[in-house]
Amino acid sequence: MGEPTERNTPTVTAAGTLDAWGQNNLDLATVPQRLVGVKIAAADATGGHNVVIKADGTLDTWGWNAKGEAEVPKRLIGVATVAVAAGGEHNVVIKADGTLDAWGDTSKDQGTVPQRLAGVKVTTVDAGMEHNVVIKADGTLDAWGLNDADQGTVPDRLKGQLVTAVAAGVKHNVVIKADGTLDAWGWNLKGQATVPQRLAGVKVTAVAAGQGHTVIIKADGTLDAWGDTSKDQGTVPQRLAGAKVNAVLAGVEHNVVIKADGTLDAWGGNSAGEGTVPERLKASRALSIAVGGYHDLVILQG
Repeated sequence: MGEPTERNTPTVTAAGTLDAWGQNNLDLATVPQRLVGVKIAAADATGGHNVVIKADGTLDTWGWNAKGEAEVPKRLIGVATVAVAAGGEHNVVIKADGTLDAWGDTSKDQGTVPQRLAGVKVTTVDAGMEHNVVIKADGTLDAWGLNDADQGTVPDRLKGQLVTAVAAGVKHNVVIKADGTLDAWGWNLKGQATVPQRLAGVKVTAVAAGQGHTVIIKADGTLDAWGDTSKDQGTVPQRLAGAKVNAVLAGVEHNVVIKADGTLDAWGGNSAGEGTVPERLKASRALSIAVGGYHDLVILQG
């Protein structure tokens, strides 16, 4: 559930060093010794495991491994990748040639690549709990996996439509269409998959989807949010009202942003400290962030 200036596809850009905080069961909020000081280009996190792309394009992963999600498949060892998405117990990557690979839980086909996408070039991938969404090289969407709330299919209204960004939440998806406006679909218990009337026609540059909430960055660089507000996750804190931000990612019940000056902020659920930026990181400058269920990863400048 998160890269770059939007919650879709953590992609290789600049590389930096990794830090982490929040819930530390399975050492999710601890950087493995083998990765301390190693340059990391992209990262993604979920409730039980983390995946990173090192500066040389190769993968590393750690955490819960019930379905093999926290080990790199032999076929991908040494293979250059450019984007990674971590789901509940599965992962999907875009290789350097633009094609997909996946592994881990296959109970809903989420840890496999559909035959129709075998060899197809894609630019963006994101993973929900048990489903995946991609933007193909032609700018159109595809989706697969669990479909109990229609999250694993593309709505008819969006088939063939050009999109520029996509975020997969636990069971809902949000996209930015080619004209910069929003659309959403999937599980909607808290209204997270309905675009608020105030945002109809508003231009957006980034999207992030949590469990029951959605957060966006508008074209003017400011935030908006909606959906579940039980932990304030579906609202924008007063201190960030009107503030310019470069990136946003959503966990189950919390959010993390990179502000325009490169520093971090966080809010929402905070049961393990995930919704608060640690003191040691408050002055740090971030390249990108990854948000798991109750923990966070950051790639730092320098």
